[in-house]
Amino acid sequence: MRRYNRHTPGSGTEQSSSDWVTTNIYVKVRDTYPNSQVVGQIGVIRRLMGGMCAVYLRDSEEVLSISSRHLEPVTPVCGNKVKVMMGMHREYTGTLVCRNREYGIVHMDFEDRYRTFRLHFLGKLMED
Repeated sequence: MRRYNRHTPGSGTEQSSSDWVTTNIYVKVRDTYPNSQVVGQIGVIRRLMGGMCAVYLRDSEEVLSISSRHLEPVTPVCGNKVKVMMGMHREYTGTLVCRNREYGIVHMDFEDRYRTFRLHFLGKLMED
């Protein structure tokens, strides 16, 4: 059984792992990124290349190669499409129907079933 760090991605605690990184989720560029004009921008991970992510930034309408350590996932709100970023349901998608500070209930796309996940396991999914 795989164990995960209790610290959520983007919580301000430095992450040593990029296990959460996946495609088509919204991310925010952290203040650790060297280009201050990009810090704080929201983008979508388009591709993964080792520890680097090809991120499309909406504000500047460009794709940059950014290390995953400079990114944090955007926390979804109720009604958002989500993608599971960690755990045995990694890469599965669904809709976040409700949440509290720690957990969210997701109506899964692959089955007509509701599942509960820790919020830091969920990323806001880009919708087509």
